[in-house]
Amino acid sequence: MNKSDQFGAGLFCFAFGAVVGSCIAMLYAPQSGRRTRRKLLRTAEEMQDRAVDKGREISERGRELYERGAKFAEHAVGR
Repeated sequence: MNKSDQFGAGLFCFAFGAVVGSCIAMLYAPQSGRRTRRKLLRTAEEMQDRAVDKGREISERGRELYERGAKFAEHAVGR
């Protein structure tokens, strides 16, 4: 595993831990259950939106890297 993969895995673990910690903190917060559930739902929706956006960014970056690699390979072959 290269350093970039390790960084990405570490970042994911940190973000996941932050979300879990936030949810636990909200469950123990002194407010009504209905209010806590709404807050948890809103947080989950925000995290889902962020994950979708990040997935799009990663997909776009992957496409760019693929195109660069294809151009490099074509140039290396001498086409």
